[in-house]
Amino acid sequence: MEKLLEVKGLKINFETQGGLVQAVRGIDFDLSAGETLAIVGESGSGKSVTSKAVMGLLASNGSIAEGTILYGGRDITAMKEREFEHLRGKDIAMIFQDPMTSLNPCMTIGKQISESMIKHQKLGRKEADQRTIELMRLVEIKDAEKRYKQYPHQFSGGMRQRIVTAAALACNPRILICDEPTTALDVTIQAQIIDLIKDLQKKLKIGIIFITHDLGVVANVADRVAVMENGRIVELIWRQIAPEHWVLLTQRELDSLAAGK
Repeated sequence: MEKLLEVKGLKINFETQGGLVQAVRGIDFDLSAGETLAIVGESGSGKSVTSKAVMGLLASNGSIAEGTILYGGRDITAMKEREFEHLRGKDIAMIFQDPMTSLNPCMTIGKQISESMIKHQKLGRKEADQRTIELMRLVEIKDAEKRYKQYPHQFSGGMRQRIVTAAALACNPRILICDEPTTALDVTIQAQIIDLIKDLQKKLKIGIIFITHDLGVVANVADRVAVMENGRIVELIWRQIAPEHWVLLTQRELDSLAAGK
């Protein structure tokens, strides 16, 4: 299976008033086409920081101290911001944690979904609007022709999550990062969003990194699970044969595999 992403020895530090904080302390993982890798762990374990490093969206006081992030054989940690702008949203896209705040309240949802298509795919406004309506239908928003001219406050939380999903898929990315995409939703809407993401993955053959602390969600979506604690991947779990059959590797076994033993 084709490997889309390879992360090797990644270390991320933050400069704070209290000194240097080591948020990620040397992690390794990869992602293949059509695969879902779940990264789980308690708050502060380094899950979201890792995803933002892949997207090139670390805070101004954060930096990659060591390691590589390979996409298409190229180390994207060495890219300048202008180079990343051609990659972000086009090849690697992200569904952010809170749909209530990740949408611009002053722009129609149609413009917010279509702006990346206009930038990366050089579509005209009419063609981009038509593609936006198709994406809204894909994520099961009814009356898409009317609703794409509406504003975020006119949609429920579940509908906003569908909108940010459509925006992430606008340029047909090869990798989709889902950062706690169901946290602010009730259980029924959670299940709908998870089913939607799984269905879209089958249709589009994308690789997904699913970041969460909800093990119930993980059991439904993941092919492999990386468990993070204190900035390290301490266990790796993957599904074998039957959906309910998981195999667990401890950190010692992971180190042995990495060393080729």
